[in-house]
Amino acid sequence: KLSVIFCDGGSKDGALEELQRLVQGQERVKILRSRKPGEPARLNEGLEAAAFPLVLVTGAGAELPPDALLEMVSALETLPRAGVVGAWVEPETVWDEERKNCRDQNALLAMESAEGVAPAMSGAAFLFRKEIIKELPVDATAEYFIPLAAQLGGWKTYYLTSPQVN
Repeated sequence: KLSVIFCDGGSKDGALEELQRLVQGQERVKILRSRKPGEPARLNEGLEAAAFPLVLVTGAGAELPPDALLEMVSALETLPRAGVVGAWVEPETVWDEERKNCRDQNALLAMESAEGVAPAMSGAAFLFRKEIIKELPVDATAEYFIPLAAQLGGWKTYYLTSPQVN
């Protein structure tokens, strides 16, 4: 089962209107307009509306491969005590130096994942068990706070080498 919740933070670039047009008539899709500014507010509103036990956090500009969600769910179900899994990020539209930085960060997070202790996730795409947090603190960053909360709760955190997100 799947439901999709988009949490708009007050975009003014026409993205909300385009999204509304694209999902019109889709019963499993819900669009929320955040009542408060910032990522924590959007995530908290999405968590409150989410009916299923797994939550995918992804950036508006991220391009996930077609099977990305299936790969991430499979990893969450098969890796020991997995509470959070993140996707490898390979941005296509960045400078060479930024691309190198992303590759270095990916490699470091992948090494830490061997023990299930990846300290952070990419904001581009990560999947977590909803039971890990009830609410993101207003001054927290999801890609750091959620893995930390998972580890403190006895869960493991993994950064996957596949799927690769653009």
